[in-house]
Amino acid sequence: MKKKMRSILSLALAVLMLMSVVPLSVNASEYAGECGAEGDNVTWEIDVNTGTLYINGTGDMADYEAEWSSAPWYEYREFPGFTYIVVGEGVTSVGDNAFRYTIVSKIALSSTVKKLGKCPFFANANIVIDENNAYLKMDDYGVIYSKDGKTLIYASKYVNYIYGYYTVPEGVEEFAPYAFCHFVTDSIPWLYIPSSVKSIPVKAFFSVIAKDSQPASIPYFFVNGNNPYYSSDEYGVLFDKNKEILYMTPHLHFDSNDIQLTNYIIPESVKELAEYSFFGYDDESILITENVTKIGAGAFYSPFPEAYGEKIYRLYIPKNVTSLADDFFIGEDWLSDYREIQKVVYYEGTQSEWESLYKGATEHLTVYYEHSHTNTIIEENCAQRTYICSGCNTANIIENIGEHSWYRYDEIKNCEEGGVNRFHCNDCSSNKMEYVPPAEHDWVWIGNVVAPCVGGTKGYYCTKCREEKEEHETPTEEHSYEWNNENDDIQCEGGYANLYCWMCSNDYYVYIEAEGHQYQFVSDNNATCTEDGTKRKECSRCNDIAETVVDVGSKLGHDLTEATVLSEQTCTQDGISVQVCRRCSEITATTESAYGHFDDDGDGKCDECKVVLEVIFPNVPSVPGTDVTPDAPGHTHSFTREVIFSSDCVTAGEQEFTCSCGEIYRAVIPASGHTDENADGVCDVCEERLGENVGDSEASGFLAKILEFFNKIAEFFRKLFNMA
Repeated sequence: MKKKMRSILSLALAVLMLMSVVPLSVNASEYAGECGAEGDNVTWEIDVNTGTLYINGTGDMADYEAEWSSAPWYEYREFPGFTYIVVGEGVTSVGDNAFRYTIVSKIALSSTVKKLGKCPFFANANIVIDENNAYLKMDDYGVIYSKDGKTLIYASKYVNYIYGYYTVPEGVEEFAPYAFCHFVTDSIPWLYIPSSVKSIPVKAFFSVIAKDSQPASIPYFFVNGNNPYYSSDEYGVLFDKNKEILYMTPHLHFDSNDIQLTNYIIPESVKELAEYSFFGYDDESILITENVTKIGAGAFYSPFPEAYGEKIYRLYIPKNVTSLADDFFIGEDWLSDYREIQKVVYYEGTQSEWESLYKGATEHLTVYYEHSHTNTIIEENCAQRTYICSGCNTANIIENIGEHSWYRYDEIKNCEEGGVNRFHCNDCSSNKMEYVPPAEHDWVWIGNVVAPCVGGTKGYYCTKCREEKEEHETPTEEHSYEWNNENDDIQCEGGYANLYCWMCSNDYYVYIEAEGHQYQFVSDNNATCTEDGTKRKECSRCNDIAETVVDVGSKLGHDLTEATVLSEQTCTQDGISVQVCRRCSEITATTESAYGHFDDDGDGKCDECKVVLEVIFPNVPSVPGTDVTPDAPGHTHSFTREVIFSSDCVTAGEQEFTCSCGEIYRAVIPASGHTDENADGVCDVCEERLGENVGDSEASGFLAKILEFFNKIAEFFRKLFNMA
């Protein structure tokens, strides 16, 4: 906000300085005279070469009426060369209205100026106060204070036009008369009143005009809750602490989009309406409640009729009022100047009570006695229902029927000074303002990277009020230089290299003598299970590759899984198992040949498979027929033959012979052996492939058995997942 103020003032100054400076064409003596409170104690003179008005002398300046041409330099105000005013050393005051109608680019006050009169400067004056002045000081908004900061003396129009608000700083105790004389009626500024303020006279908002002296406009008040003397309500109305005296209401409260007092019921706690309390009243519905007993001068004064013609102003007065100023209602001096104005009072009491109460002018005044409200008109929004009397047009009952749907549409806030949020109701188009008290900034770093080795400027942003600031930082560390990656080969071969600081990115070039490559072998990591890989001769600094050779002895060998048994080794069957390499997936098969029959217990049978290995009875042919009857003394056997299990191409079978006398013997049925009459390498009987070797062992039918093994696995998964 401070920067904005300075920018606008600088722009105005620049524009005026660029204007053509036309020398005043008459003698300098014609642009000089006296302007002192005592006559010749203070003089004025316009320098025709610089266009500067000098006020020189000792003591106070004279005061001037608020007429347009009362100051002697007024007639020269539009000369192109008239751009500056200097109030010199020795002059102790600036008179009433002295420079009010003199538009220049700058007004300079010397160190001796103690006092400012009523509205001494034109509204947008760029004022400069000598830094050695012991009586006055000015803030960045163009507001002038007493040196101790306790009295607010003068507020520039910029406070109203540019900012629309002003936060009076803590420590200010009073407002001087005419301090806000340039608060104008085309916008509503608001004022934040701190806890330290003790005196807010209505004359602080007076503006000396041609007709009379009265408020230029009244701002919207926000009073700190800790102020022991004043308070305010949601409409910006100013009260005493206990809300027994209503001092001022915002001047534009009837037609503003910001606040709405069109229907306003004075709080029941109020007993007195101070002078000019409803200044600017314009036939609106304001209920004076029964507890009000005193109405001051100009309380419902309306000095600015909108147009020529007829106008009626209505006002309700309760009979409890015991003190009524003669000029409480409508400015008498305006009644005949602009239009025919009719003032209408609806009085709750009798005619005799009114006549004993009011002693003022009766011209243009009509009084209706013993008025009783008749609520026939209803105005309603989303939050309130208002009952209005059809006679006096006064809102006398307001019922709360709901809540507004507020949304914030504008924000004017500064953390250090506080501010205002503006709200609008979507449902009924009502508006309100809400004051946000001063708070601490919430600064967030927003950029401008600053390295500790170079310093610089950092930018910050307040998340609460959107203010920005910059902070300068001095270097705290030395540069930290490193090689750029692109310069690695220079160290080996020589040349110019680039060094850069990783903190600030500053860089420079330096010549490097060649140091030679630093080679070492690095594996290419490409060895397999059965073959050696390669390795390269590489520089550790620049990654240059000199050669690539075989890395002898680097082959990895198979990394086999655990053996999976396809068939168990038995006396008649070869054992077959397979393993898979985890790296290359190569399959390795191992075959263990059948270990043959064995008969450790000597019973003529294989101990494992129980096959008959030899003939039990030697007198029986080793290969008996179907029925054999050998000759034996005393008995002739008659045997019956039974095959226990048959033989095949590679496995012997077993047969048993039984005699009627109970004699039994068993015999081997020899294996028939493979038959390959068509010479296709496959047994004609069992279809086993003949002559294959797996490893160093013969394994007939090995592939068929592997196929059978995987078929069994497939069958297992089909059953597991219920597959057809």
